[in-house]
Amino acid sequence: METTTQTFNQYLTALRILHGAMVMGLLMFMVIIHFVLQPEQEDDSTLFVNLMVGFMVICIALSYWLYGQRVAAVKTEPNLSAKLAGYRSASIVKFALLEGPSLAALVFYLVSGNIALLGIGALGAVVLAINHPTSVKIKTDLDLSPADTARVDNPNEIVM
Repeated sequence: METTTQTFNQYLTALRILHGAMVMGLLMFMVIIHFVLQPEQEDDSTLFVNLMVGFMVICIALSYWLYGQRVAAVKTEPNLSAKLAGYRSASIVKFALLEGPSLAALVFYLVSGNIALLGIGALGAVVLAINHPTSVKIKTDLDLSPADTARVDNPNEIVM
């Protein structure tokens, strides 16, 4: 298996592309369901709304908690490469837990036609979108040492 090396900018770009693809996929799915498929509303779909609100709250809380747990564990890693690999893994888990309830809400919207479910899906998309990865957030979350910060700030330094 061939390994590739990355600078921090390449690492961050890859993480941003992953995040952007998740957000855009969710938004495109939302637009297709609402404007192309145009589901008809059923009379008794409040159960779906109540389930999805609860599911959304649980998944958001779980995503932040798991992310915090994983990042705390990654901070103890001895080298920068291991920290960044762990951070990417923690971010992917967080993104997936934020995207899942939105996708489920959109599927239930497709089934029931209740516009409130479309709103729940949109809210989840917004929460996912505001959790985009940035250089400052990575440095702050990982509590990088001055030496690691200098490596990250050097555009030619291989960090992974």
